[in-house]
Amino acid sequence: MSTRTPMKRYFSNTATVIVAGSALALAGCSDSDDPVQVQSSTDIRAFHAVPDAPPVNITFNGATGVSALDFGENSGFATLSAGSYDIDVNAIVPGTDPTVIDVDGLSLPNGERTTLFAVGTVDATDGAERDLAALPVAEPVNEPSASQIAISVVHAAPAAGPVDIYVTGFGASLGGLTPIDADFKDSAELASAVDAAPAYQVRITADGDQHTVVYDSGSLDLSGFAGQKLIVAAVNSTTQSESDASPVKLVAINDTTQVELLDTNTQAGAKVAHLSPDAGEVEVFANTAVELIPAFSYGDVVAGVDTYALVASGDYVFDVAPNTDSVADSVYTSGTLTLAPGSETSVLAVGDVAGGATPFELITSADENRAYATHARVKVIHGAAAVANVDVYVAAAGDFNSANIVSDGPAPLLADFAFKGDSGYVDLAAGDYDIFVAAAGTATVAIEALGVTVSNGNVLSIIARGADESAGATITTAGLIVLTN
Repeated sequence: MSTRTPMKRYFSNTATVIVAGSALALAGCSDSDDPVQVQSSTDIRAFHAVPDAPPVNITFNGATGVSALDFGENSGFATLSAGSYDIDVNAIVPGTDPTVIDVDGLSLPNGERTTLFAVGTVDATDGAERDLAALPVAEPVNEPSASQIAISVVHAAPAAGPVDIYVTGFGASLGGLTPIDADFKDSAELASAVDAAPAYQVRITADGDQHTVVYDSGSLDLSGFAGQKLIVAAVNSTTQSESDASPVKLVAINDTTQVELLDTNTQAGAKVAHLSPDAGEVEVFANTAVELIPAFSYGDVVAGVDTYALVASGDYVFDVAPNTDSVADSVYTSGTLTLAPGSETSVLAVGDVAGGATPFELITSADENRAYATHARVKVIHGAAAVANVDVYVAAAGDFNSANIVSDGPAPLLADFAFKGDSGYVDLAAGDYDIFVAAAGTATVAIEALGVTVSNGNVLSIIARGADESAGATITTAGLIVLTN
C-alpha cells in the first residue's frame, strides 16, 4: 500500500465564496440593513482514470481548471459557482492538444461535492461502452462519526466487466455475503458508515463467482481515515508487474490525499543489461544466496529487452562475479536497492572491471511503462564507458546522415550528455527516426541507428553502449540497445 498526497494539479478558479455586486451595493447605499448577495457554490475535483491516455488539461467553460493531471491522480477539491458547465478534457500530446472528452451543460448544484472521473480508453477496441466519457460521482451521503468511515466504490476499470466487490473484515469468508454488484461506470455507497478500527479486506470476484478472486487487497488499515468520507475507485493495472497480479488496482481518495492499493500478490519487475565492456561472461547473485543470472555476456538483457523478471518486493544487494558459480569470487557488491511492489527497474552493469576512470558499477533507472495510445515516450541513457560526453540527435528517417546531421540538422535532443546520464522520458510522435550520437560539441558521429520505428504505445529506453573489449569480443563497434515495454 503506497500513500501519496495528490494535490499536484490545481484549479485556477479557487474562490470559495463569490459575492455578487456587493461592492456596488456598499458604495451606493449606507443602509446597513441592505442584504449582501452571496452566490451559491459547488465543490468539484477531477480524477484521471483513462489507462492509455497521457496527462490531461481540463477546462470549465473555457477556462483552464486542472493542468497536467496524470493517470491515477486527483486534482483535489476546488469551489466554483454552482451552475451549468461545459467541460473539455484535453490530452497533452506532441503538437496541438486535442479535446478527448467534451461535456456540454453539466449541472453542478449548490452545496454538492462531485468527483468527475475521466473514464474509458482512447483505443476502445472492446466496444463503445469503453469509449471516453466523464463520470460524475457524488461524495458519500452517510455522515461518519469520529470513529467511522463512509465509503463509496466506483468501477472505473475498463479492463473489467461486471464484477462483485466485497468489503469485509480481514480473512472473513465470502460465503453467504451479498456483494456490491458493479459493472464498468457503476458507483455505489456502502449501506452505512463502518467502524474505522478493524483490519479490512477488499476482494473483487468474477460476476456471480465467489471462488474466482481477481483482486485481493490483503489486510487494510483504514484507521487513518476515521471520521472521513472515502471514495474507493477500481482502475486498470497498466504495467507488467501490476497486471501479473491483477487486471485492476484500487485508489482510495479523501479530501487531502489518496492511497494506491495494489493486489497483495503484486511483485516488482527488474531487467538487467550487461554493458561492462571488459567484463566478459559474468553471473549475478542476489542477497549472496540466490544465483539470479547464471551466465551473462556483454550486450545481454535478462529477462529480456521487452519483459521483466518478477521478484518479491524488498531490499536487494547484488554481487557480480566471473562465471564460476561462486559468490565468493564477486568483483562487485552493490549498495541496497529497494524494489517496491509494482515498480519496474532497469539495472545496468557499466564501467570497467579493470578500474580506471570509469570503474565498474550497477546503475538503475526507474521505468514508467504505462502506454499512451496517442504517442510514444522515450528516454536515453548514456551507458558507454569509453565514450565521453555526447550530443544526441533525433531526426525523421532519411532527412539527414552522419555527415550533415550536426551542421544541417535540428538542435540535439540532449546536449553534452555525460556517461551514466538519464534523460527521463520525452514525448515522441509515432514514426520512423534516425538517431545519431556525436562527441559533444563536434561533428564526429560515434553511434548511429537508422530507421528506428516508434509506434503509439511504445515506452522505450535507448541506451548507448561501447564496443566489447573482452577476450573473444564479438560486438566490435559502439551502438545502441533498445529496451521496450
